[in-house]
Amino acid sequence: MRPPGPDNGPLQRGAKLGPYTLHECLGSGAFKSVYRAEVAPGHLPSTLDPRPSSLTEVAVAIPHQQDAASLEVTRREFETGHRLNHPSIVRTLALEE
Repeated sequence: MRPPGPDNGPLQRGAKLGPYTLHECLGSGAFKSVYRAEVAPGHLPSTLDPRPSSLTEVAVAIPHQQDAASLEVTRREFETGHRLNHPSIVRTLALEE
């Protein structure tokens, strides 16, 4: 499956990426697109504390480029976001490659 981007267009509603089923595109910028998605039961990270059993909707960010430099930026962004815990910041739960 090609990543979303200026030349590829958005992924289709219902597209599956691992345990995630994509719904609508929430926004797209120069670097990535963010989709509202549903995660399959049992696929939330075990580090999520407290672990709400009813949480099934997540946001999935997909870089437009899949080259090593873009993926490294995504990895660093994940590591930073994963350490943050504040009610006004969206929590970063997982990085899947």
